[in-house]
Amino acid sequence: MTLILGVVPDIHFASLFLADKLGILEKSIAIKREEFASGTGELARALTQGTINAGIGLTDGLISAIVKGAADFQLIATFVDSPMKWMVLVNASSGFTSIEQLRGKTFGITKPGGGSHINTILFAHKNGWAADKDIAIRAQGTLESVIWGIQNHEIDAFVWEPFHIRSLVKEGKLRVVDQVIPPWSCFMVAARKHYIVGNTESLKRLLSTLQDAAKEFHRDKDRIIDLVAKEYNLSKEDASMWFDFVKYSQDGKILKKDIEAIISLLIDADVIPKDIHAPSVIAEGFAPIG
Repeated sequence: MTLILGVVPDIHFASLFLADKLGILEKSIAIKREEFASGTGELARALTQGTINAGIGLTDGLISAIVKGAADFQLIATFVDSPMKWMVLVNASSGFTSIEQLRGKTFGITKPGGGSHINTILFAHKNGWAADKDIAIRAQGTLESVIWGIQNHEIDAFVWEPFHIRSLVKEGKLRVVDQVIPPWSCFMVAARKHYIVGNTESLKRLLSTLQDAAKEFHRDKDRIIDLVAKEYNLSKEDASMWFDFVKYSQDGKILKKDIEAIISLLIDADVIPKDIHAPSVIAEGFAPIG
């Protein structure tokens, strides 16, 4: 039986690309990949609806979907141990020259509870601001709508990961004023509850494959930098900087403190109520839990 694995378009999937290139995937498991261009929210919906069996998405987005009670999946392992670097961006022609100037301004996000929302709250916390008083947050729906809002001065800033908008920064349309680095691993593997019940061995083979690819990825820096630069249209300098920061999990270990930190931020952002009784986030028996 073929395992259908959902992924999102991101440079952090370079190890999966390497696994494909080396034939590691085909040797261990029958797998079909589906890409969700709109991101982790779309992937989480596909998991819940059963159109995919497992998925790799942003940790905060997956946990947000689970704790809100509408998801039918659980986390089975960590994919990338290192955190995601998010950038705080403004219109390149704006007059913002300091972080303090953004206090009281409007930040665009895509959807409540998504990565842009959670990391905007994290940015406010970083600066000692009250997220419900010192900044305004406006949901735009899509990244394209957020960028339109910046260009048309309907919003003042937004927080986004660099992979999708680096071209707009290089073209001089957006300007980076700060960065946000969350205190948790950035990508995790999740699987549908109904699929877990009868397909434990298939999921364990998937995790073993991902961990084999992680070991191979970190083994030869020069080779991987060339591969990443070519596949993701990066300069070798940018690819090298990314390589030095990223760390793929080689045992899949899930840290409870990561989950607790994200749930705390979701409560602070009013995405979930303070007295919520969250369903079980982690499926036991797949990866170490710390």
